[in-house]
Amino acid sequence: MHGNCGDSATRMVAHRTRSAMPSTVHSRSAAGHTRPVDAGCTAAAAATTTAIRVICRTRQIVHNVPMSESTDAVREHLVRVLDWEEAHVGFDKAVTGIPADTRGTRAPGFEHSPWQLLEHIRLAQDDILDFCANANYQHTMTWPDDYWPKNPAPPDATSWTESISGYARSREQLKQLARDVNDLTAKVPTGKASQTYLRAILMTADHTAYHVGQLVALRRALGIWPAA
Repeated sequence: MHGNCGDSATRMVAHRTRSAMPSTVHSRSAAGHTRPVDAGCTAAAAATTTAIRVICRTRQIVHNVPMSESTDAVREHLVRVLDWEEAHVGFDKAVTGIPADTRGTRAPGFEHSPWQLLEHIRLAQDDILDFCANANYQHTMTWPDDYWPKNPAPPDATSWTESISGYARSREQLKQLARDVNDLTAKVPTGKASQTYLRAILMTADHTAYHVGQLVALRRALGIWPAA
């Protein structure tokens, strides 16, 4: 369509220019002689035609950027967003250096402990990954019981480190999903119409960032931020 843009626009301008000129410009005399054309009108038409050709050529160049290059750039931005630290503290820094004896502590005014926030972030991300990657996914988890640990303290030190490792592992799998899925805007097979792969990845990043902010605020309230 864009390849004919300049020619179509040129014809349109020429037609309008002729229509706007006095009748003596585009008519012949009774004797058959062509009457003189106004030089100003001709120059204006030529300048307009040239400008439109430039605009159309620019549009053609922009629209001819290979789709794969544009899509690859979007995919890499999504990968970066999953552990983004350019606008706020990232997950890795937020969970680093929390003393074992404060991992189950709730500060005044805070509903959750560091352990509950950490495990909630992991559980939610794992569920979204399963939703995107498992062709037989069924949503069986209930809110809020299955997404928040009831006990404010982790069962042991191993549970804390395993939660961090589990989050990092599923984050890498989501990054790979962002790179590999054929169509980011396609609906996840087991989801509803609006539940696309792109939505799932953005929702994961948004959800994690929200609770990471809570974790940093909680650490400030507990007097353990930044890490020693």
